[in-house]
This record gives sequence, C-alpha cells and structure tokens, in this order.
Amino acid sequence: YNPIEHIKTRIKTPESIVKKLKRNGHDTSIESMIKYVNDIAGVRLICSFTSDIYRLAEMIGNQSDLKVLSIKDYIRNPKESGYKSYHMLVSVPIFLSDSVVDTKVEIQIRTIAMDFWASLEHKIYYKFE
Repeated sequence: YNPIEHIKTRIKTPESIVKKLKRNGHDTSIESMIKYVNDIAGVRLICSFTSDIYRLAEMIGNQSDLKVLSIKDYIRNPKESGYKSYHMLVSVPIFLSDSVVDTKVEIQIRTIAMDFWASLEHKIYYKFE
C-alpha cells in the first residue's frame, strides 16, 4: 500500500528568498539566508488519510540519511484559520563533487482535503496583499 497520492516539490527563487528576509527584518546576505530561511527547498506529500500522515512522518524520521530538525503538527494544533498540515524541517545531505553539504528542506505532509483548504486559504490571504 502506497499512502502517497501526489508529491509536489519546489525551490524558492532568489527573489522570493530576498523578499522573505526583508519581510522578517533580516539583511539579504548568504549568512542570513542559511540562518533564517528554512524552506528554500520544499516537498509536499499528499495522502488520503490522516493516519497516513503520521505513518509517513515516522518513516521519514527513521531514515538514517536525514536528520529531523523540527516538527510542527498543525493537525493536532490547527492554526486559527483552520489550516492543518504536518511540517518537518529536515537536514538532507547534498553530495557535491568534492564535499557534502547539509541542506534544510521543509516537508509538508497533508491529506487531499487539507491541501485543498490550504490552497484556498493561501489565495484568499494573498489576494489582499
């Protein structure tokens, strides 16, 4: 049984990184980016059932090549808006020709219904910005 219905990936654009740093009051240096921008790379796993979310999170946590840095469980603790999702910040080794660089990646795990709500909420919020 494969609990994953869809996988979405994205890499933040340099413009988006600069905008986020400025919005949060940080200077736009490489050092600030490394320290304050945790979602330069993102993966969203969409599944059918809430139980699948926790199963996938456990599997990710058990991977020997990944290090879980933080977890935000917006399913057990939804945001005021009703937003629900399970977020993991992980450190992933990126193998370069002469070295290995640990890179932060945000993994969001949610159901199809949660993804629909999050997409709608995002459009409503950013429509007025």
